Amino acid sequence: MDEMPGRAAMDAETADYAEFVLIVLRRSGNPGESGRNILARNDFLLQSPVPGRRYTQRCPNCRRPTIYHERYLHAVCDHCQSRATDRAGRRIIGFNTGFGGGMIAYYADTVEHSDGSQREECVETTRTGVCFVDGHPATMQEARFGGIVVQMTPAG
Repeated sequence: MDEMPGRAAMDAETADYAEFVLIVLRRSGNPGESGRNILARNDFLLQSPVPGRRYTQRCPNCRRPTIYHERYLHAVCDHCQSRATDRAGRRIIGFNTGFGGGMIAYYADTVEHSDGSQREECVETTRTGVCFVDGHPATMQEARFGGIVVQMTPAG
């Protein structure tokens, strides 16, 4: 958004909502799917933003925008979450285990194989939530209403 022509003419609330819409659209679509189809599934994006509501926050790791959640103030952006690793630096991905709750972490290089090979669990992260983003300590956990959230560990 910051690089967009006309960005300077946008007030802060409009820019915040525009960032939010872009993030939701990126998360929602399959490559090649039309914007019309994505908006049809996410028609709430066509409504006007709620005045005074905050929609995005800056990633504590890279400063890119990410969706604001009051519960997860240290949550990283999608870009940083995709770089989460275990203690040894091996990339990991978290998944929900079921509708009743729970989280499991797998090594990314065992999830992305299409040859049917087994997924290899990162037991330490599954048990403790400990992970790292760009070498900095973080936690991976199940989000309150599903999904996975990675948060930087506050210094101190």
